[in-house]
Amino acid sequence: LNNMEQVIKIIRQSQTVESARSNLMAAFALSQIQAQAILDMPLRRLAKLEQDKITEEYAAVIKNISYLEDLLANPRKVLSLVAQDAEELKTK
Repeated sequence: LNNMEQVIKIIRQSQTVESARSNLMAAFALSQIQAQAILDMPLRRLAKLEQDKITEEYAAVIKNISYLEDLLANPRKVLSLVAQDAEELKTK
């Protein structure tokens, strides 16, 4: 691909993979199969929707790490969690 930067820009600015495919087809006179082949490369992860998904997953992981670090730093919270789990097991 001689137009890699433009391809990346189009993919990044596209809201969905489908719009990225259409935009690539229009910009470079590609067939649907050709545009899909480009999107099948790891570059498809640059579509805005995919970036947003990765960002959301990252935020969730960071939040979970923070919770677990707080739990480890507070023995009372650990004991409370163990007690809750034991209570749930009793009711089953």
